[in-house]
Amino acid sequence: PWLYWMPESLPGLGLGRTEYRTDFPLDRMSPWLAALAATMWPRLDAFVAARTANAARYRARLSGVPGISIVRPTAGSRPSDLRFPMLVTDAGRRDDLIGALRTAGIGATGSYPGSIADIPELEPRFAGPPDAIQGRSIAARIVTLPTHPLVSGRDIDRAVRLVTRIGGGVSC
Repeated sequence: PWLYWMPESLPGLGLGRTEYRTDFPLDRMSPWLAALAATMWPRLDAFVAARTANAARYRARLSGVPGISIVRPTAGSRPSDLRFPMLVTDAGRRDDLIGALRTAGIGATGSYPGSIADIPELEPRFAGPPDAIQGRSIAARIVTLPTHPLVSGRDIDRAVRLVTRIGGGVSC
């Protein structure tokens, strides 16, 4: 988790951007990627279980924290918990929280840079002007925390302390 800054610092990856493209190539998987997939596939259930357990830890520890609204899975669903999403009261608090979490080596993200309604390439596909009030609100307030198997209990403790301290305020 403390190495998250590395991929974020690579400009070519475009992390944090939403791009709508239809010209991506359809091609075979590279031999390197195929070997990686073959190595990881047998461990997929263990990876998902670790992510689910880490998300459950965040959910249990952050439920009831003032200024934080926990995004809960739909009853009966089995999410993969690729990230742990939560909403804070406003964009300024979100930016402060993400900055503090990243400084602490916790790979927090804002997840969405904007509403899907604000992607110019999609505008011709809408039946009419989109009502994007909720989408824009979520994009401005969402924070996601890492859940992958290398996230330790200590990482979760540090994240919870920062979220509790910085995310506090008026309830969402």
